[in-house]
Amino acid sequence: MNLDPSQLGGSIDVSSIMQDFDPTRLNVSGFYGEVIQRSTELRREQAQRVAEEFGAHVGREVRAQMEEISQAATAATARAEQLLVAETESAFQQVRSVCQEMGDEQSRRFNEVLDGYR
Repeated sequence: MNLDPSQLGGSIDVSSIMQDFDPTRLNVSGFYGEVIQRSTELRREQAQRVAEEFGAHVGREVRAQMEEISQAATAATARAEQLLVAETESAFQQVRSVCQEMGDEQSRRFNEVLDGYR
């Protein structure tokens, strides 16, 4: 019988139940005792496999989310660099137009300085 813990309104910690169960305390001997002991071992192994599979699933989900965050951060950084270059170019153009109004010699010197910063 397979029960879904959500149907019971909570979760079941199978591993702690199985750890507390000791078939040697039962007054069953021989074949039945071995069957109970092997059944207990199989349930413990199954609980361990389920826990490992769940852990692997969570790990994959976390890695996928970290990759999405990394890609978003990379895209945001690239966009910020584009905006910075555009704003800087706009500022250079404004300074150049002011320099042109000041005269040829001063304009030439400012343009040389500005070109040095590019």
